[in-house]
Amino acid sequence: MDPASCRCAACGAECSVAVRDLLDLSAHCPHCHTSLRDVGLSMRRTIDETATFWKAVQIIVHVEGRLGITIADETVEAICNWNDLTLQHLVTAVERSHPSGAPASARDAVAAAVRAEFPNAPATPGYSVPLLDAIGPRRGSGGD
Repeated sequence: MDPASCRCAACGAECSVAVRDLLDLSAHCPHCHTSLRDVGLSMRRTIDETATFWKAVQIIVHVEGRLGITIADETVEAICNWNDLTLQHLVTAVERSHPSGAPASARDAVAAAVRAEFPNAPATPGYSVPLLDAIGPRRGSGGD
């Protein structure tokens, strides 16, 4: 995995760069010395997308076990793209998958899943912010 192979957008050279340098946005092309910031940001987005998916799966599996329901991938995908998922989207998916559609029990089940699966998550996570932000600190796919 380390070093990672990437292509410089400025000079087109294929180069090998330390993953750490790409992720902390300090990497430069060894040929033309142009910043490889965009490559690092792309890597961060991929990491965040994968983490979001797996954390959502952990929450969904917990809720399914607690409520005795199945939440189909298609149900979640009809609500929101996996990459943009929030806790509120998961609550909506639970409501759509629960025979009674009981909103209070759906929100309670998601909250219980977050507490059980992510004990370091904030006591009252934000339901309308991206999932990774809601359940804990993240590096983010932005500028820093």
